Amino acid sequence: MHLKNSQVRRVLKRRAQVHRAMLAAHVTAYDQPVRMLLGESRGSMMQRGSDASTASMQTIYNLVQRQASWFSFAETFRVMGVFFMLCILAVFVMKKPRHKRSIAGIADPS
Repeated sequence: MHLKNSQVRRVLKRRAQVHRAMLAAHVTAYDQPVRMLLGESRGSMMQRGSDASTASMQTIYNLVQRQASWFSFAETFRVMGVFFMLCILAVFVMKKPRHKRSIAGIADPS
């Protein structure tokens, strides 16, 4: 079995969606850290002349998305590490073949 780059990307994207949903469920306008971050970002966005509420919500969304991507990467890395460790262990469990073959394909008498 071999892992392709596209398979790993698909797993990363799916796990990022799961983590994003879990993190977004815990981000509400009633949380004190969220209100503080909204206030700080609104002030800096108003100084730049952009729409304060939209930009501050975009900032929070970007933070949640970045954390979800990091969590999915760490989780996928851990799963792949366990998989490869199991593959290494499987090498030691496998038995050697009983017969030896020569280059011509005829069994050696020894």
